[in-house]
Order: sequence, then C-alpha cells, then structure tokens
Amino acid sequence: MKFLGSLIFVSLLSSCATVGTLDKSGFEHKKMGYKIPYLDKTSGQFLPKNWRMEKDARGRIKLPDSRQYTKSVTSYNNYKKRVGYQPLNLIFNHAETNGVISVHSYPLSELEKDKKLDILAQNYTNALSGKFFATLTFSGRVRLGASKTWVSKLLKQNIYKEGGVEILEAVIEVANSDQLKLDPNHRDEKVKIVMMKPDAFGAWSETYKNKKGEDYRLFFPSLIVMIYSMNHGYYADYEKEFDQFVDALKLRPKPQKTLSSSAN
Repeated sequence: MKFLGSLIFVSLLSSCATVGTLDKSGFEHKKMGYKIPYLDKTSGQFLPKNWRMEKDARGRIKLPDSRQYTKSVTSYNNYKKRVGYQPLNLIFNHAETNGVISVHSYPLSELEKDKKLDILAQNYTNALSGKFFATLTFSGRVRLGASKTWVSKLLKQNIYKEGGVEILEAVIEVANSDQLKLDPNHRDEKVKIVMMKPDAFGAWSETYKNKKGEDYRLFFPSLIVMIYSMNHGYYADYEKEFDQFVDALKLRPKPQKTLSSSAN
C-alpha cells in the first residue's frame, strides 16, 4: 500500500532490466512468462474504474519506482551470472482510498531458490515491522517524516496448486505501534499477498556463448508476487476485485529446453 509494501522487495531482491508491455489484449511480461488480460478491452481497464494504472502521457506503463536491481543467480554446473530486472511490473492506485494493487517479479538467487513459499511470506511479514525514517511506498515514492515504528502480524496463509503451480496466499495486518498504545485494537492496513513460482527452471532464461562459441541457455527459478494493500476498514470492500485480478493471470506453458545447458 502507500507505505511499507515495497521494503521487502528491496531486501528480498537484491537489471538489462526486463519490463512488460501493453498491447490490445492486456499486459504481457515475456521474460517472466505471464499475461494479464484486460477486464474491459474497450476501456483498457484491468480493474474496475476506481483503480487507476499509472501511465505516462502516451498511455505507456509508468513506474514511479524505476530503479533496477542486479543479483547473482546460479543455474546448472554452479554457473553464476549477474542478471538484471525491474521488480515492479504494474501499479494501480485506488481513487477513493489509499489502496494499492501491484505486481512484482524477479529471478531467485541460489540462496532463495529452494525456500518454501511460506518462509518467503514470513520473511515478508517480518520486513514490514521495524522503525523507519523514510518509507518506500508501493508506488515508488519516498515519504520522509518522523520515525515511526510499525508492527506486523501474519493472520493466515493458504498454499494450493493450480495448473501444477504452487501458489501461496497470505493476509497480514500492519499497525503503528504508537497508535497501539492509545488503542490496542488499532490497525492501519491490511495486506494480501499472492506468491507463485511459475516453473523452477523456465520462466526466466538467459542465452550465452560458451568457450567454444556455442550457444547455451541457463534457466533460473523465478517468483511472481501480487499484492493488495488497503486501509484496514475498507479491505473487505475491494478484496474481491483483487482476487479477480489474480485469477485473470495466465502463465506461459513450461518451455522446452532445446539448447545445451553446458557452460563449458
């Protein structure tokens, strides 16, 4: 939402940046291998009209958080390569509340690739807690101000499979600790995250030349994360709209590995 949501992705992620594109049918991220069709092709809306995607004057995707990240990933034969990516793919701001819906994706490093989704969700929850002087918002803006201490709690999580892909859905509450001293029941925001690993070796690949000048392709594990963050009191009012957005996401079929995986 408009405060802590992106902090975890700065800490979890560690960029030739890759970005998705808009076309007549919707949004496609070819590198990550997923598509999200328009809810209404005529209006070019992915969500009901109160959700506004950030675009530039030409109607192209505008990501206020334009920073790019690089990380070392390992694939086969312990071959290490630094790859680049833009973790924030789409951002929607709710016109009537502080709500934000966003889509993030990135390759996983050797350290992260085998972690269970529930562990990643707990890491996300833990990263929302702490004292911050500057807060990075979902929309990429940095809000400066007096230090505030935030606390977070993982309310529930559910892991299921769809089309052979493991998906985790978790719900988190976040509160300002100073407000909790006045009212123990105070909650600032409620967040739902949906995480999925599309294919352990397939959604992200890089093609290189080996020492003999032959092409080889490295396949890296990857993660897609969809986030819904809303003022606590309005969470239930718009949760279904986020769920429909998640249901619309389509993953690319598992690719055929036709190039050699040897890095020699």
